[in-house]
Amino acid sequence: MVVPKLFATLKKSRMKTISIGRFFALLLTLAALPFFFTCCCDPSQLPNKTWVLEKYGPASNLNTVIPGPGHEPELTMDADNHFTGHDGCNAIFGYYDAGKNCRIRFDSISTTLILCQEDVMNQANAVTTLLKKVNKFEVTDTRLKLCAPGDELLEYRKK
Repeated sequence: MVVPKLFATLKKSRMKTISIGRFFALLLTLAALPFFFTCCCDPSQLPNKTWVLEKYGPASNLNTVIPGPGHEPELTMDADNHFTGHDGCNAIFGYYDAGKNCRIRFDSISTTLILCQEDVMNQANAVTTLLKKVNKFEVTDTRLKLCAPGDELLEYRKK
């Protein structure tokens, strides 16, 4: 008689524990939803700032930027959808189009043709190639992340 009563009590307390656990899991999930559905990609935050490149490449193995000869790799976008900057070796310029749903595209990308050290030149080519593939962005007041298919990134900080 004592064993069934004890089993019933344990079953009820276990049910309460599971219910409370589920309640907190649901509460945490609901609290996290804004972070999953809110993308910091307001295109009006892009112009009139200079962004300095810190890392680039596959998200699983980002490369740290090698300082170029006198120029940091950077990007400046204006309100007329032009961009200028430096890839660490050469000046870079062209057009960009940023819109809803965190979409961005860089077009008519051109660079000067200065010869640099091999490692800096390889970095410059990788950055320019990646910029041509970029299709999404995330921006805050101090950080810019440009994303390309294949989980490749360009990560910038505000200068």
